[in-house]
Amino acid sequence: MSIITIPHQTTFSSTFCIFKYIPIPKIKTNVSAWNRFPFIRFAFAWILGILLAYNYPFFSFMWPLSWISLSMYLALFLLLRKHQLHAANPLQGFLMVLLLLLMGYHYTLFFIAYDKPHFLENTGTIEYFTATARENTESKTSSIKTVVEITAIKRSGRWEAADGKVLLYQSRKTNTLDLRYGDRLLLKGNPRTIPTPANPAEFDYKKYLADQKIYLQHFVYAPEAIRHIGTENSLWRKGWQLRARFKMIIQENLQDKKATDIALALVLGVKEGLNTEIKGAYAAAGAMHILAVSGLHVGIVYGIIVLLFSKLTLYKAGKIILVLLSLSFLWMYAFITGFSPSVVRAVTMFSLFIVAKSIARQTNIYNTLALAAFLLLCYNPLWLFSVGFQLSFLAVMGIVYLQPKIYHTLYFENKLADALWALTAVSIAAQVATFPLGLYYFHQFPIYFAVANLVVIPAAYIILILGFLLLFTSFNSIIASFIGQILDFIISTLNSFVFRMEMIPGNIIDNIYLSSFQTMLLFLAILCLIALFHLKRLHYGIIFLMLFLVGMSSQARRVYAVKHQRKIVFYAINNASATDFIAGDKSVMILDSLIGADHSKYAFHIEPSRLQMGLKKDTEDNQIQGFAAIEKRRYIGVVFEGKKILFIKNGVELKHDRPIDVDYLIISDDAVKDLSVLNQKFTFKMLIIDSSNKNYVAEKLRYEADSLNLAFHSIPHSGSLTIDIIAKKLK
Repeated sequence: MSIITIPHQTTFSSTFCIFKYIPIPKIKTNVSAWNRFPFIRFAFAWILGILLAYNYPFFSFMWPLSWISLSMYLALFLLLRKHQLHAANPLQGFLMVLLLLLMGYHYTLFFIAYDKPHFLENTGTIEYFTATARENTESKTSSIKTVVEITAIKRSGRWEAADGKVLLYQSRKTNTLDLRYGDRLLLKGNPRTIPTPANPAEFDYKKYLADQKIYLQHFVYAPEAIRHIGTENSLWRKGWQLRARFKMIIQENLQDKKATDIALALVLGVKEGLNTEIKGAYAAAGAMHILAVSGLHVGIVYGIIVLLFSKLTLYKAGKIILVLLSLSFLWMYAFITGFSPSVVRAVTMFSLFIVAKSIARQTNIYNTLALAAFLLLCYNPLWLFSVGFQLSFLAVMGIVYLQPKIYHTLYFENKLADALWALTAVSIAAQVATFPLGLYYFHQFPIYFAVANLVVIPAAYIILILGFLLLFTSFNSIIASFIGQILDFIISTLNSFVFRMEMIPGNIIDNIYLSSFQTMLLFLAILCLIALFHLKRLHYGIIFLMLFLVGMSSQARRVYAVKHQRKIVFYAINNASATDFIAGDKSVMILDSLIGADHSKYAFHIEPSRLQMGLKKDTEDNQIQGFAAIEKRRYIGVVFEGKKILFIKNGVELKHDRPIDVDYLIISDDAVKDLSVLNQKFTFKMLIIDSSNKNYVAEKLRYEADSLNLAFHSIPHSGSLTIDIIAKKLK
């Protein structure tokens, strides 16, 4: 199963930058607390504005409040300037924060609305549309995926200008186009909106894509439905072409398939070759972060630049030249990796650190981080809801504050031991700062993350440096082949270590579920503990105990609810069916062999729901209390908590004198084409059309059930169905 763990996007890159190259000057004691962290205040106000806009986009009083605040700020500014007064500075600062909050609110609303496909609001089916590829194609199990941007649509025989991003899928069963960034296309058909999650707690893919300003999807099943009509000649296309060239160089010089895929992910950020086995092993070892180009990789690039050009600082203009070279190479690396959000975040932070160091400003590292966050969220406010964005800044703040304190708890005279302890302190600091969000998003915790990182991080440094050497010496096939062999050996050895780490008993704690409320409590508890040890004030300990008790109370309520639950859940999975009979924290599941063979379907559609309901992982029990089942060739009959459920799997052929009485009758696998037959053979309280039926069959059955006034639920149309038996008993 594909498992994702807590990424340390900026763990060691931040350390490399902050502790080796960036001086952290002390804050002047005569500077007031209000003026000490201006960018922290700005970032806080901007973030609050984004959150308000995202959750409450219809506050009618925001515009008048914006004008009132602006007027008051300008009046106060002119008054202070004219009379040289300073007593009102706090009020001026408050108004500035309020203005930034309101600006963040309005800017976020504008940003969300700007690229929405408004042409869908008009009537009429789209016959054709033209679009330009904004990514290279990415291979999936049964399709080829890419993102395209609409430029025009044809509706009712007329072309009109349009815009909006579309997730384009080409079926592998037909001749597919290998698209590259900038390819212009003519496509037949009407792009559709992306559906909302159909199962409880299922990952909200629609929201995830909307945060990337992708609102539509389009499926191409026939070769004639897509045609290449030209190529956009742009600088961005050159960058994607260069990336494709580098990808080919790595593939030609490395022989081992797994080593090649990891080298591509590490050096270029190309992750499409990483399979479930590799991701699961690195996740279990707590080393998933090295497989995504981000802060670690940018830190290594910066380190190489400083190493190669450090002697420039001996000359008068050398420092300025080094700064310009560093910024140029860092942003060039971001360009080659496709300006992925994680790389842009890391390069922005490093750029600010480099500039701050070069001008020798007396500043504060937290202020610099806040400025980086503020600038990034000005560029794209929706990055605030990215898991990578949240974990990146938490990891850096954890390293900056906690690493020195953890490091100084132990002292080693041996230089190697001291270096290893410093590395371990960084891992622990980043993990402490990020693990509540890691538990909330990924529901697991790698136990041996610190041990794994002692090997994985140095190996990543070596692999990345050798990868760059391979790219820059590719003109010489002998040298390139030699470097490729070294990379093969190092990555294969690293893989062997990671897979051995995965096999250690108790290497990971998984199946953890935290609500958003519990996650907030955990963050507050960590902050109270830090304050208790740093400030030595008892009331922080008292607050920690109170938070602990509230958290335990919340968990006790959840355990009680799980213990007493009795439910039937019919899941919505395209062209397949799955049903859970749940008693406490155990269940019996009836599912298609298709889902059993494709674990990704189970992990995406079913596992989050089972986790939310508190079911133990891989603990289906055919002997749960109140459950009995009989399986025949055409039917599966179940009795659960006094409810009779019948699954029709293969047509209706019953020879009996009177109708069979059941509570729930489930039609699966296109077994029934005409509902009038059912009235002669069954009486039931509810008819359920499950998602294993073809779309046209489900549509026909839904229409018939509605015309016959039957109580029914169509899973393909209405999503999953949860029947709470305990609740029905109480009623």
